[in-house]
Amino acid sequence: MNAASMEKASKNLAGRMASAFIRRYSELLLIGRRSWVPGSPAATRNDGGGGLAYTVYLLASRRYGTLYLGVTNDLGRRMWEHKRKVHKGFSAKYGVDKLVWYEVHERIDEAIAREKSMKKWRRDWKISLLEERNPDWRDLYPTLAL
Repeated sequence: MNAASMEKASKNLAGRMASAFIRRYSELLLIGRRSWVPGSPAATRNDGGGGLAYTVYLLASRRYGTLYLGVTNDLGRRMWEHKRKVHKGFSAKYGVDKLVWYEVHERIDEAIAREKSMKKWRRDWKISLLEERNPDWRDLYPTLAL
């Protein structure tokens, strides 16, 4: 199965329903760039309907385990894919599927620049960043659909 058909298959009914639910019940968290705040759901749209929000996110296999940094325009769908190991890449291979930190951006170029910058960070810097907001390394995926 090629990448295009795998991508198509990943957008099944459950994934679309999860994304729609998240978009419908999410709070608007954007004022420039904003990190996750405990108790707040993720914003997947930034203008009340039409425009996308872009999310830089950090996954972990367990506390102080393997880390994965990514960027997406639909965090709910992307997390659904990570949890179900839809793509047979790094995160599937190493069991990295706990959402431990994310940050929402209005523009894709800002999100990509942030991800590229953070990919150059030392591991302990990433851990410090995530522990500021999530000291217990809780999986934030369930909080997305509050």
